[in-house]
Amino acid sequence: MKKTILRYSAISSGILGFQILLTFILLKDVKMNMAVGMAIGFTSMILAFGLSYFAILHFRDHYNNGTVSFLQGLKIALAIAAIGSTAYVLSWLVIYYNFIPDFYEKYAAIQAEQMRKAGQPEAAIKKTYDTMAGYGKNPLALIGITYMEVFWVGLIISPIAAGIASYKSKRSATA
Repeated sequence: MKKTILRYSAISSGILGFQILLTFILLKDVKMNMAVGMAIGFTSMILAFGLSYFAILHFRDHYNNGTVSFLQGLKIALAIAAIGSTAYVLSWLVIYYNFIPDFYEKYAAIQAEQMRKAGQPEAAIKKTYDTMAGYGKNPLALIGITYMEVFWVGLIISPIAAGIASYKSKRSATA
């Protein structure tokens, strides 16, 4: 199981690390189109964590005599999600601290401007700005926020991949 997890985690990590780098290069200006950034991000996350399905099948076919339980598949998928998410977080930290340490201040200003256009009260705008601008000041908060940004996608995909793979495993075992 470890070989499979390491192999597919490396691929997942590569996809997520490349996505962070690509987004940084293409959308270097923080006034980027956030919809484009989100589309690139979520597409790469789904692709990276979707590989867990193939990892489960690989484990089933090469190491587990053609069968895999839901729990085994879930362990594989969650491990890939955790390792891939860690690569994503580490990639973001390198880019943030070395190239765009003012990202959260600029992003908070964009959000504040959107709130003003929507007619939000100034007190709510200030609170949102202060909260968002402060994200980068606390490294633990930054790590936590970045994990929350990516890991939940893996948490959703993992049981789906494990369920489909284990169902296929049961069907092929009875056929």
